[in-house]
Amino acid sequence: MSVPVLRSAHVYPVKSLAARACDTVAVEPWGLDGDRRWMLVDKAARAVTQRQQPSLARIAAEPLPGGGVLLSAPGFPALRVEGPESGRMLTVELHRDTVVLEEAPGDAHDWLSAALGTEVRLVHLDEPSHRRPVDPLFARPGDMVSLADGYPLLVTTTSSLEALNALIAAGDRPEEGPLPMDRFRPNVVIGETEAWAEDGWRRIAIGEVAFTVAKPC
Repeated sequence: MSVPVLRSAHVYPVKSLAARACDTVAVEPWGLDGDRRWMLVDKAARAVTQRQQPSLARIAAEPLPGGGVLLSAPGFPALRVEGPESGRMLTVELHRDTVVLEEAPGDAHDWLSAALGTEVRLVHLDEPSHRRPVDPLFARPGDMVSLADGYPLLVTTTSSLEALNALIAAGDRPEEGPLPMDRFRPNVVIGETEAWAEDGWRRIAIGEVAFTVAKPC
């Protein structure tokens, strides 16, 4: 029987922007350190993700000390965005949630709007300890999440991706594959398992950190 192995870990400093691979990363109650603490919203203060703007994948955000990010995109000079301290708060919609977030400085809005060709604003989750509760059907009282879609951590396995790609290759539209792992934007990628083994997991441990498995994604 093979022993599952941690293959990689990833954070997304700005939701829906490019991933950042991590050799080591701290685990916080609401997710990995620095994961999805920033997000883009449109003129109506609704979350903007790759579902609406696939070109977000071409923009990278490098974490900075103090919670800021360094933004970069092809054809644009990099922009340093410090952790906001303006106190300008904005009520935004993220899927079915309403969250109060802090606005970034105005030059960040301008830079990102120019890079995407549409008006957006950059907002920051200033207080992850109490801003956004996890769905109570799959959580304990007091459980919180960052600006991830619903839960603090997303786990995938290499064997399930291989099985999925085999199904696509044998299906009616093989040209749609193979899909890369980053298509699923995981935080943690695990190898050396049977395909779909994760569907039956209830708890996993990575090093000394234990996680409860809430539900399939």
